[in-house]
Amino acid sequence: MSKSYRIIYYPTATEDIISILDYISIDAPSTAYNLINKINESISSLSSFPFKGTVPRDFYLKSKGYRMLIISSYIVFYLVNESHERPY
Repeated sequence: MSKSYRIIYYPTATEDIISILDYISIDAPSTAYNLINKINESISSLSSFPFKGTVPRDFYLKSKGYRMLIISSYIVFYLVNESHERPY
């Protein structure tokens, strides 16, 4: 049975997503809606595949264990924390 991990959003990440969507929805509400779906799907998939993102080239981010997903023209940085595995 494969592991399943919890997704935890930092408050700043949530604020960033809301700001991006608010900005896009001014001129293109349907584009904002499609983007939020794409972001949610991509981030949600990390619960099953936490290592699917690439390791950044930046030495500092790499040394801290960050990984990244590219979603449209946005980059999501994240950490995999083995202690946040869902117990089954």
